[in-house]
Amino acid sequence: MCFRKVLRQQTGLPASDIEIHNAICRGLPFSVFVRISTIPDIQHKELATCLAISKGTLNQSKQSGSFTQNKSDRLYRFTEILAVITIGYFEGSQSDAVAWPQSEVKALGYSRPNDLLLTSAGNEKNQLSKNSYYEGRKYLR
Repeated sequence: MCFRKVLRQQTGLPASDIEIHNAICRGLPFSVFVRISTIPDIQHKELATCLAISKGTLNQSKQSGSFTQNKSDRLYRFTEILAVITIGYFEGSQSDAVAWPQSEVKALGYSRPNDLLLTSAGNEKNQLSKNSYYEGRKYLR
């Protein structure tokens, strides 16, 4: 089974892309956030920060049981980036893939890839810059 499918199972995301789209439109359950934070083993506060989710919004989502469509999309985007860098750039090494987004990367102007998730432009830079992934991998090993 490919890592992307495993990651979706671990986080409680649906298997098919159309089901994920529909789930995002409805708002992902708070349990997905909890599960996502356990995969890279980061604290809820740090994950919320890198996804630009305020403490108040996080508490509100916890109480209501789900996130808004916008925040749900950010959660999904984070899991997809984690899957892409684990598979494509760290040869399946989840520990290296998890460490990289939290490290300052020279090819990204010494920014942390997690910090770039806050904007569409930064997210595009994360997704499209294969050289930055290579640089990140080079500095981690």
